[in-house]
Amino acid sequence: MIIRGIHYRLLMGPLGSQLKKIHTIGSQSNQIVQALHWLRDNYNKPFTIDGLAKRVNMAPSTFRRCFYQLTTISPLQYQKRLLTS
Repeated sequence: MIIRGIHYRLLMGPLGSQLKKIHTIGSQSNQIVQALHWLRDNYNKPFTIDGLAKRVNMAPSTFRRCFYQLTTISPLQYQKRLLTS
């Protein structure tokens, strides 16, 4: 019951719409989150933006734009941060 209350408050809060987008399967935000998970699990492997975009079923240009909108950094910068942490 407590967890449901927390979820409700998060969804109804100022960032609720963004949380809904991230967790809606098939949304662009959700596809970027899938890419983030892949990068986190495979940060030490080489990849291409085109290959990563294809992995999450997005056009490369759309992938780059949405990735930056969600994370404020590029996929390569994200990988570098994972490598240094």
